[in-house]
Amino acid sequence: MKKAVLVPLEQKKDAQIQEDIDLGPKGRFYKMFDLIELSILFSPNHQLTKPLKPNTILLKRIA
Repeated sequence: MKKAVLVPLEQKKDAQIQEDIDLGPKGRFYKMFDLIELSILFSPNHQLTKPLKPNTILLKRIA
C-alpha cells in the first residue's frame, strides 16, 4: 500500500528531492515503472503508445 504525504506547495521541490534520496537508485528505477503502469491505467485504450521520435526507447517489465 502506498503512503500519501501532504506537503505545502512551497516545500514541494524539497520533498521530491528528499523522496528521491530516500528511495535510492533501485527505488527510483521501480518508481518509474509504477508511473508507467499508472499512465497505462489512465490512458483511454489502456495501452502504452509507442513514441513517435526515433531516438527514444520502449521499456518493458519482464515478469
